[in-house]
Amino acid sequence: GILIFKYPPATSTSIVFSVKAESKIEFSYVGMTGPAFWHLLPNSSICLDGRRQSPINLRSHTDLNKKFEPPCNVRVKNIVKAELVHTGTTIEVALGKEEEGEEGKGNEFLPASFTVGDETFKLLQFHFHTPSEHRIDGVHLDVEAHFVFKSQNDKISVVAIFFNVDLEGKENKFFKPILKNIPKPKEVINIRNIGLSKIFRDIKNIQEPFTYNGSLTTPPCTEGVRWWINHKHIQSISSCQHNKLRNAIGFNSRFIQLRESDYESDSKKENYY
Repeated sequence: GILIFKYPPATSTSIVFSVKAESKIEFSYVGMTGPAFWHLLPNSSICLDGRRQSPINLRSHTDLNKKFEPPCNVRVKNIVKAELVHTGTTIEVALGKEEEGEEGKGNEFLPASFTVGDETFKLLQFHFHTPSEHRIDGVHLDVEAHFVFKSQNDKISVVAIFFNVDLEGKENKFFKPILKNIPKPKEVINIRNIGLSKIFRDIKNIQEPFTYNGSLTTPPCTEGVRWWINHKHIQSISSCQHNKLRNAIGFNSRFIQLRESDYESDSKKENYY
């Protein structure tokens, strides 16, 4: 049988993942459905057994100096209309059922795409983590946004963008429509006019990223996910916006994972940093 963990209503952390997720698995970031126990959830044993799990710590002196072939044909338009859903652990922007049309017809995607090799990836959804899941030299950033792209062959590629609080209180325009009317847990609301193209211009259209092969950072922790991490173009967010986002989603950052090379190394010095 399947174990289902229930919390008293006050915690409201046990959730059903993403309208766009591979499967609906209840998980949280605390207690018996927190990250240390995700491998006990249905079809999620790889959360513990996997050798290429995310997030990882980025070492500036080795990782971030590497040169990579960036994605090609990056095309992004602003979002006219979409849905904002509070999944219980994050807020996520995706196309709603009404606009979606038939799966696979290309209508279920938000207006952003890029090419890697001969595969085109289209934007399925994006959501947020506070604090960041990836770290730079062991240090969290204030917010990490994950833009989840999917190819026709169902491969997943995630573009990660970091945000730090601007001490002068400068607001981030991209966040304005998202934070204007935050849904309650499990609630879905309509959202309009999100400046997607500017946020991609601000990160130089994914032309200067760090990249690696990892996993989803939530159950079922599926591997084979190509990450594009835009560490050179950290965006600013006002403390007011940051507080609003953090109050809505709370702490939702999976702990740092060992790298494949760490398993082969006799030295344990760098495993967690």
